[in-house]
Amino acid sequence: MAAFLITGSSRGFGLALVRELLSLPATDVGKVIASARGESPDLDELAKSSPGRVVIVKLDVTNQESINQAAAEVEAKLEGKGLDVLINNAGICQYASDGVKSM
Repeated sequence: MAAFLITGSSRGFGLALVRELLSLPATDVGKVIASARGESPDLDELAKSSPGRVVIVKLDVTNQESINQAAAEVEAKLEGKGLDVLINNAGICQYASDGVKSM
């Protein structure tokens, strides 16, 4: 039973990854820790429909305090078993007045 942590899982690709992992047998994917900086009704629904397999952790990758708090929470949720896979899907993009041209 592998344990996965996916950052940026409130919508889009991250949420799709959570869904895909949950479609696999629990013998292969035991726990999916889904992190998001804000609320996500879709992610909440997945967690409710998969009790024990999905853990939602609040995480803002642009805030060091949030990172530290999430790391401690993940460590506690894993109960000493360790993390098998990290999928770092959350992104940071600074504002650019003329879009990607100046990045």
